[in-house]
Amino acid sequence: MPRGIKYSPEFRARAVSQVLELSRPTREVAAELGVLDETLRTWIRRARREGLEMAEREESDTDGEIRRLRLELKQQGDELYWARQENDFLKKAAGFFAAEQRPGRGSK
Repeated sequence: MPRGIKYSPEFRARAVSQVLELSRPTREVAAELGVLDETLRTWIRRARREGLEMAEREESDTDGEIRRLRLELKQQGDELYWARQENDFLKKAAGFFAAEQRPGRGSK
């Protein structure tokens, strides 16, 4: 095979998927496609490395999302706590003022 041949990304992806996803031998796929064994192995290494990088990026995105959601949950919990405190205070105040408005029993 002459040096310097450029293969399209689609061609390389199909070749790599035949080895990784279909579990076909590298040597067999390379011979079938007319590329060197080592060239196909290089494509496979690159695909695995890029796959790991993508997985790490997705994981870091997921970690960031989890942190954001935990912070949001804590803030909502704090808001709920203070809303309940305010509600309890207003109930007590309403009871106090309602008691003042009632006429006393037995007094004229």
